[in-house]
Amino acid sequence: MNSDLSISHTVAVGIADKQPAVLDYARTEAERAGCGITLVHAYSVPSVAMGPMYGVEVPEAFRAAGQDILAEALDYLTKNGVTSPVECVLTRGHAPSVL
Repeated sequence: MNSDLSISHTVAVGIADKQPAVLDYARTEAERAGCGITLVHAYSVPSVAMGPMYGVEVPEAFRAAGQDILAEALDYLTKNGVTSPVECVLTRGHAPSVL
């Protein structure tokens, strides 16, 4: 292993909904390791919701719901004294593939 390489470390956390135990664990691990936390939420839009009878607001509603989930997770960490930097990532896709 080459010790000259600069590698950025982070604790990546997939967030589906309110998951305080997962967030507490991520906070503890990030603080122990001295690194940041990356909160990731993946959303998908069912193909049936993309038919011609639905407007463009349907995919945006899924995106907005994902933003709310990330905002709630960040708020939870902040209220519980997180000291590590936190980044939120919202992406469209299948959760296992995204992580």
